[in-house]
Amino acid sequence: METDMNWADIVFGGLTRGFTLDDPTIEKLTAAATAITAEITDEPGKLLPYTLVGFDPTAPSECFAFADVEQHILTHWKSFLHVHSDRPQLILRAVLMLGVLEATSEPKFAAAVYVTLLDILPRLADQSEHALHARVMSALQPGHAQLANDHWTTVPGFAPKDIRVPPRFQINFNKEKQLLLAEQISKTIKTLSYDDSAGTTQNLNIKNNAQIGNTIAEALMQVLEQVTNEINTGVPKYFRSADEYHSGIQIILTNAITKERQQNLLWWLNAKYSRTRQLSYRTLTPFEGAIQMAVDFHMLTPPVAPAEVEAVLIEAVHATYQGAANEAQPLEATLRAIQIPGLSGDHPSGCRQTLAEVLDAQADRATLDVARQMGLNQTQTVTPAQLATWLLHALQARNLIS
Repeated sequence: METDMNWADIVFGGLTRGFTLDDPTIEKLTAAATAITAEITDEPGKLLPYTLVGFDPTAPSECFAFADVEQHILTHWKSFLHVHSDRPQLILRAVLMLGVLEATSEPKFAAAVYVTLLDILPRLADQSEHALHARVMSALQPGHAQLANDHWTTVPGFAPKDIRVPPRFQINFNKEKQLLLAEQISKTIKTLSYDDSAGTTQNLNIKNNAQIGNTIAEALMQVLEQVTNEINTGVPKYFRSADEYHSGIQIILTNAITKERQQNLLWWLNAKYSRTRQLSYRTLTPFEGAIQMAVDFHMLTPPVAPAEVEAVLIEAVHATYQGAANEAQPLEATLRAIQIPGLSGDHPSGCRQTLAEVLDAQADRATLDVARQMGLNQTQTVTPAQLATWLLHALQARNLIS
């Protein structure tokens, strides 16, 4: 994602055409958007409903997201309802969209927004904001790609033999210097003292005691200086070695995990078998099989995956259903007719629903209205392969914010 992206200029410039917004007004709306961002941070479950409503020009006014954003606007702009008694949804959506986009400074939130919008935006009934949507997606895509690659990249040519265990840290004293210091202390004591009749060494006077003490203190300071120098040079070197050792272990573990994922996907692609349903995908209709494939694929992979990994899912649909994988059917009728269990039993979280939420609501699927519930064109069509990747993205978004 572009680090210098000014979301406020993009959003207010793209969504508030026809409204005259001076700088103080924009500051108030930006403050309200910041409050929306904080709300999303505290309650990540609101990210997707806010995203779906904020980016949909046809979102109905009864959506709870609009009531939330209005309260935040009133906190910073007391006269909002007097100035705009008609509650213009363009302004409400602008604040909502800005709050969502500011939240994408968190990489997982950015990826969740990206994969949610990836399949929804091209299918919206109202395409009047296409240019704004394209600019937002272009800004979010690099961050998603980086996060996805982090889960799948291996370091070639790195083996356990390349790891070096850090040496044990110890302080190496200069023994010759220590002997000289000890000899100096001994000579001083002998010079400033005498042996009495009993053979006991006695100090001559208090002044001599002070000189002996100064000599010993000076010697100790030299020893401490040597210890300090050893620590100042040895400790950083030790920790550098420890960091290299830890990084090596992490690389080996990451490589092993990534290779295991790749092997699991290859087995899954060849077997064409659902472990969760204990059946072959060939026993399901193309659309039902595509949905089950998306669910199983998601369970085998991290919350985000690069395009080349998602291509395995598309290949699985094509390999199983051949030409039927590309046969488009009306979206609404297809979703109504699907006979599979609900994915999780969760209830829809807002007036705009993701594909995963639509499939969760098993009891309501027969009366599905894609225009009312999803903001999509009712004449929208979809192929099994497209439905599989769409559902995969919806499941990924849900996982990223959980």
